[in-house]
Amino acid sequence: MEPICTKIEQISIVVKDVEAVVRVFTEQYGIGPWLIANFGRVPGDEEFNSNAVEVKDVILRGKYVGDYGAKIGICDIRDFQIELIEPLDDRSLFSGYLKEHGIGCQHMAVDNTI
Repeated sequence: MEPICTKIEQISIVVKDVEAVVRVFTEQYGIGPWLIANFGRVPGDEEFNSNAVEVKDVILRGKYVGDYGAKIGICDIRDFQIELIEPLDDRSLFSGYLKEHGIGCQHMAVDNTI
C-alpha cells in the first residue's frame, strides 16, 4: 500500500497560554527559538491590534465571523515546525477546539508528494 504522505511538516497545538508553553519547551526541552505573533483583532486591545497580522472575512461553519484574535508561537526545527495557537476570543475554529477537546493537536501539515 502506498503511503498517504511522505512526511509531517508541521504540528499545530491549541493551548491556553502560548508564552507559558514556549517557556516549558525552551527551559525544559531546549526547543527554540520561537517567533510569537499576534493574529487578527481583539476588541479594545489597541497594542495587540497594532502589532497583528490581519485576519478578516472569516466564515466558520457557514456563518460570517469577520475576524478573531489569536496569539501564535512558531518554532522551526530543521524541516519540521511546531505551531502553538492561543485563541483570544470565542470566534475561531481554535477556540471551539479548545472548548470541546481542551489543549491538544488541532491539525498537522503533511507533504503528500509521492
